[in-house]
Amino acid sequence: MEERYRLFDATLASLNEAGALSSLILVGSWCQHLYRFAFGDPEEIPALITSDIDFLIPHHGQITRDINISELLESLGFALVISPVEHFTKYIRRELEVEFLVSETGRGRDKPHDIKKLHINAQGLRYLLMLQENTETLPYKTIPVRLAAAEAYVLHKFLISGKRAKPEKREKDLAAAVQLGEYLVRLEDRAMNMKKILASIHPRWRRDILKTIGEQSVQLYKILNI
Repeated sequence: MEERYRLFDATLASLNEAGALSSLILVGSWCQHLYRFAFGDPEEIPALITSDIDFLIPHHGQITRDINISELLESLGFALVISPVEHFTKYIRRELEVEFLVSETGRGRDKPHDIKKLHINAQGLRYLLMLQENTETLPYKTIPVRLAAAEAYVLHKFLISGKRAKPEKREKDLAAAVQLGEYLVRLEDRAMNMKKILASIHPRWRRDILKTIGEQSVQLYKILNI
């Protein structure tokens, strides 16, 4: 476990030193580790139980600086693995896996997006726009990390929980969303931001999110269903 955290720190440090981290948004469950760090390690924020580091690449067509992220990760001991059918790539070391994502709209595509300037490809996934449009930058040790705003992270977890094929992943999403969400709405500015984000998203997404929240947390539903 400790080695996983050391490698995570080294990965962020290397990306930051190369100038690549500012082009990425940390999404996925590693965000919880940074939220805990930023909020003073409250027990209400779920502890990390994943090895997957997911980076979202916003506005990838506008990247102008050439940075070889693939080479950087390989220098840290990650091996490049390409899925045989879709040709999506991951960078895998025993303790961690790194994957790059882009926000997909409409029907999407069945092949990865080639991010030439960063020397990687990225998988397009739906439902990421909420995370891309709502970010915050938190100081993590000596590194400024841009990641999904905690409020958007919670709402996104509620949204995608219903899309999960595996029940255990759905339960994991819901548990994290309820614990973190109930912690955040006790903070006035965070509660207001969660309401603002919820009001800004597509009505169908908002309806699905509120339905799931109503089934999972009376506290959150009373605050957000206005």
